[in-house]
Amino acid sequence: MAFGEWLRRHRRVREAREQLQGARAAFDSLGARAWVRRADSELLAAGDAAPPPQRISAGKFGLTPREAEIAWLAVSGLGNRGIGWQLGLTHRTVASHLSHVYVKVGVSSRRHLPSVLEP
Repeated sequence: MAFGEWLRRHRRVREAREQLQGARAAFDSLGARAWVRRADSELLAAGDAAPPPQRISAGKFGLTPREAEIAWLAVSGLGNRGIGWQLGLTHRTVASHLSHVYVKVGVSSRRHLPSVLEP
């Protein structure tokens, strides 16, 4: 998993997908659901052809898949650090994505997201 993340961050996406898919399969066979979600998130960021089903309509607001994923996790009650842990991001990166989400959906804070987005 860590090597796949490193490869993706160094723009070696094809190699990263192979590593991440292997890690995801291993985590799935072990029943490690949180790690499977994290691997799915990394695969989505690496442009995997089969992203996990979106729980929020990204197209309606022009959200990227990553923004939609972060918005859904925020609506479900996780804080920035919790979202960051699940997705392998820093809490500051999560805050940056959320600020873009706020602008795109027309709200000023996390508190208003549930009323605008359909979980």
